[in-house]
Amino acid sequence: MRAHLHDVENELSDCLTHILAVTETWLTPRIDSSCVAVKNYNLVRNDRAIFADGQTRYIQGGGDACYLHNSLSYSILECSVNDSINTPEYLFLDIKSSSINLLFIIMYRRPEGHLFAEFLVKFNSHISAYKNIIVTGDLNCNLLDNTFDSKYLKDFIYDYSLFSVPFGPTHHSFSSSQIDVMIVDSGVK
Repeated sequence: MRAHLHDVENELSDCLTHILAVTETWLTPRIDSSCVAVKNYNLVRNDRAIFADGQTRYIQGGGDACYLHNSLSYSILECSVNDSINTPEYLFLDIKSSSINLLFIIMYRRPEGHLFAEFLVKFNSHISAYKNIIVTGDLNCNLLDNTFDSKYLKDFIYDYSLFSVPFGPTHHSFSSSQIDVMIVDSGVK
């Protein structure tokens, strides 16, 4: 994230963007938030933490963060604490403005990582309190394919009556894929 701070600052410079989600931040507690701060925005972050053998270790890579415009109030509902690098990382936020109460979730799942069963338990514990839900991130489940992983994500979207914003392929290397997603409920405007 530090290498792309200039891009983030440019994106947020006009203050028209109220929420900017970032996955794979590569931030650790050794990196102070002031190093990636942007004027008029609060930074909420969940660095990659692995909990094992009774200790928390921070491993380079991964991590979720969100820049929230100062006009929004928020509270952190859930942060992942993982026992494996293969466990999805997530950050659940309750975001309020004068006109909306939003459950905003950022999630990162590394390629070939575990699917998000633990996330679903947390998701189920919060969804009944919200009419507006956004789940976004890099889930590494290619929605353009018919694999077990993509079916898992498509079933999640269908089972909760959610909608995947159709912006097409988001990753291009050997072939095009849609691994970055924005999933919304029908009530988000």
